[in-house]
Amino acid sequence: MNELIGYLGVVLLIIGFVYALVRQTKHTLALLNSDKTVDYKRSLLGNYLTSIAMAGFLISFVLNLVVSMQFMQSSIITSNNTSASCFIFLTILFIAKFTIVPKNPKKKRLTV
Repeated sequence: MNELIGYLGVVLLIIGFVYALVRQTKHTLALLNSDKTVDYKRSLLGNYLTSIAMAGFLISFVLNLVVSMQFMQSSIITSNNTSASCFIFLTILFIAKFTIVPKNPKKKRLTV
């Protein structure tokens, strides 16, 4: 029973990250197609990094699950490697989301 609850929690976590990745991608595409504001380049770079880091974390997390459940036997891809890549992508995600993306984007248009 405890194993079933653990698997359910992992599946819900993966579903939540897939949903967040889809929403982040839609937000990045909407920002790409919107009017250019003062912080346009910084905001676009931060959203690109956030999307890439979220996708990398999701892939690393699923790969870590596959390796830890021993569905895939490989000497190159180990649990230590996948957990390190999860940590690196999660760090990049937090840095991009909370430091690169401006909190209050200015709505002034650029005069080009």
